[in-house]
Amino acid sequence: MDLENPHTIHFVDLETTHLDPTQGEIIEICILTSHDWGKTIDDIYCTKIKPVQIETADPVALTVNGYNESDWVDAPVWSDISDHVSALLSDGIICAHNAIFESQWLKHHCNSAITRKFMCTITLAYTCLPLRWASMSAIRKHFDWSAENAHTAAADAYDCYRLFVICSSTRFYKRE
Repeated sequence: MDLENPHTIHFVDLETTHLDPTQGEIIEICILTSHDWGKTIDDIYCTKIKPVQIETADPVALTVNGYNESDWVDAPVWSDISDHVSALLSDGIICAHNAIFESQWLKHHCNSAITRKFMCTITLAYTCLPLRWASMSAIRKHFDWSAENAHTAAADAYDCYRLFVICSSTRFYKRE
């Protein structure tokens, strides 16, 4: 962690071609970076990523994240951005909805070390909110947030950030 900025947090969402990181590819990523524990978003990195082995993709995953070749035609391939993604995520905390999923994918696909500090907004939601289920869909419904663009990295990362702000402002997660 950067000792000059010990409260850096990256709100991350990935869209993938498969549930298994050893069999699929990351086809979209969004990283919202805050250097003040979520008070503001200082940097935004979002991009679609052109798959190079689309034939191994799970059709259900492609349907969920809305993949269609024409929207990805000008996107970079993962090898062109992986060093940049690794550098962005080399310190601080990665906060994601279902952080285990994101951590497995990032650890498998990044060329160099990323932070090993992960925070899961599913856990935060169960801790801070009166919800039976903590899916992003249930959270959006609970707060009456739009589900438009759900399962895009940008919308999901932004809603992860909003959820973090709500949960961190409760009596359970007050920070000085």
